[in-house]
Amino acid sequence: MCHNGNRNVTKGEVMEYDLKLALTITTIAFSTIIAFGAIAILSV
Repeated sequence: MCHNGNRNVTKGEVMEYDLKLALTITTIAFSTIIAFGAIAILSV
């Protein structure tokens, strides 16, 4: 973790940011899996 000298980041803000980041990555991953699954089903 890098501490930014200009801004004091609380633990709650960091947790919320990590949660949003994880949610975004998960959403993208699921979308990709569903898209590939749909392509595989349609191409059979």
